[in-house]
Amino acid sequence: MSTIKDVARIAGVTPTTVSRVLNNRGYISNKTRLKVQDAMRQLNYQPNSIARSLQRKRSDLVAILVPDSSSPFYTGLIHEVERQCYKIGKKLILCNSMTDPQLEHDYISILNGQNVDGLIICSHNIDIGEYENLPFMTVSFDRIIPHTPLVASENFNGGKIAAEHLVNRGAKHLLHISGPMTKTTLVGHDRYKGFAAYCTSHGVPFDLMQTKDNLLYDYYFSFVEREIADKIFDYDGVFCSNDILAYALFRYAVKRGVEVPQKLKIVGFDNSVFTRMLDFPKLTTIAQDERSIAKKLIEKLFSEDKTATYIPVRLIEGETT
Repeated sequence: MSTIKDVARIAGVTPTTVSRVLNNRGYISNKTRLKVQDAMRQLNYQPNSIARSLQRKRSDLVAILVPDSSSPFYTGLIHEVERQCYKIGKKLILCNSMTDPQLEHDYISILNGQNVDGLIICSHNIDIGEYENLPFMTVSFDRIIPHTPLVASENFNGGKIAAEHLVNRGAKHLLHISGPMTKTTLVGHDRYKGFAAYCTSHGVPFDLMQTKDNLLYDYYFSFVEREIADKIFDYDGVFCSNDILAYALFRYAVKRGVEVPQKLKIVGFDNSVFTRMLDFPKLTTIAQDERSIAKKLIEKLFSEDKTATYIPVRLIEGETT
């Protein structure tokens, strides 16, 4: 295996000069730089990235901690974050908490001892205190954490748009199905707040149901069977907190012989890759902009901007309203 001394010998320079070329430090003439690079190609020399990261006190590694990487929304967000990392010469480490508080805690402990440049926090199962005083930069998606910049969609406006659309389509008794509302630091709860605000100001009766902290289709379908079976005819418009839940509700309604959208109108939230690929039905949904979210997460991670940024959402009209 070739060493930095071998590169220096072939290039006719000192090992210090080779090190400067590798780390892009100090003045190096273009002629010398080309000689070193040519010697590296001849020897098929691969720099030790770990040693270099220790020298520079940065690793060019960014971690993203998500609640469930199998969720279509997070699959898309991870993809877009990785694209943004690549543009600035960073690599992405995926940490999947699987909505398990202990696993989320373990990942924080592991990352705490690693030389990562920053952490994107998308998982929300542990106390926010565990995210304070970390030895690297952090940015939060959809959760308020003190002294940490926040990126989120315009959830309040999304809930308002969903309620308004259902009413405009003729729905008169609405339901919102959300995740657990117990986590007060989650700005995703603003979807319900916007939905409720519109219904209240327009005199539209509405109810709220809450699922557990689970993002899987099988759970959602069983939830609908268990919790909504006796109430399926009580509502004519439902706003679901994500598209997987909306699709589960649609499948159950079809199973029960409830016509969608004639008797029951359904609006989801996300417009994830799953929704965009779905041929039937074409869900009506409130779209989050995964690419803009990812871009802003990376920008804030490596800037001094500690303010909150809210990314606009938009209505995608499909066949379920």
